[in-house]
Amino acid sequence: MAAMSTACQQRIALNDGRTMPSFGLGVWQAPLGACKAAVLHALRCGYRHIDTAEVYGNEQDVGDALAIFLKERPDVQREDVWITTKFFPRHGAGHAAVIRACRDSLRKLRLQYVDLYLIHAPHTRERLEQYRALEALRAEGLCRSIGVSNYGIHHLEELLAVCTVPPCVNQVRDTSVWCLHAIDASIFTGRVQPLHHTLAAARVLRVQGHSRGGLLAARAGQEVHRPALARRRTQCINKIVAAHPTHWLI
Repeated sequence: MAAMSTACQQRIALNDGRTMPSFGLGVWQAPLGACKAAVLHALRCGYRHIDTAEVYGNEQDVGDALAIFLKERPDVQREDVWITTKFFPRHGAGHAAVIRACRDSLRKLRLQYVDLYLIHAPHTRERLEQYRALEALRAEGLCRSIGVSNYGIHHLEELLAVCTVPPCVNQVRDTSVWCLHAIDASIFTGRVQPLHHTLAAARVLRVQGHSRGGLLAARAGQEVHRPALARRRTQCINKIVAAHPTHWLI
C-alpha cells in the first residue's frame, strides 16, 4: 500500500512544461455505476490521475465521482486531479467533429477543461486534421495538454513533421513483465520497437502504458494471455494476479 501511495504522488515532466501523475486509474470497460464507485474509491485512496475516453461510455461517472470527492475534500483542488479523456476517430470526422466531441466530453465530465486530451487511434485519413483540432482546443483552454494513443513510429513521424504543438504523450498498451519494450502501435503491423527507439523517434514524447491488469506476453507480434503462469508467479509474492505487473511497474 505504501508503494502504491508513493506511486500516486510521483509526477513526470511533459514536453509542454507540465507534470503528470505517473500512476493512475483507467476505466476502460468499467460499467456505469461500478465506474463511479471505483473512481471515488481510488480518489479517496490517493489516486490523482483518472483516465477515461469518449468510447468508454463512462465519462459521466468519472465526472460525478470527481464532483463528490472534491466536495468531500475541500483541501483538494480541481487542479490537483489529472483527468485524461480521448477523442475516438471516425472516418470522415474532421476538425469540427473533434471540437464537438471535446465539448461533449467536458459536459459529461462536468469540467471546464481536461488535463490531457488524446486522439484514441490513428486509423483514419483525417488524423492530421483531427490533431490540428486538438491544437485549437489547447489554445482555447479546453484541454491543457494534448497527445495521441496507439500511434506507431510512422504515425508519429508524420505528425511531428507538420504539427505546431508536439504531442506530450503516446499512450500504448503496456506489456510490463513479459516484454520490456514499448509496442509502437504498429499494433497494426506486429512490429515491436525498443523503448529508447520509440522515445528517440518521438523526440522526448512520453510513452504512457495502459494495461488490463493481467499479465501479457508479446509473442510474434501478438499478445498472449498466460493466466496459469501468472498465477504461479504471483504465488511467490503472495499477490493477486493484477498486482504483479503493478508491483513491477512501481
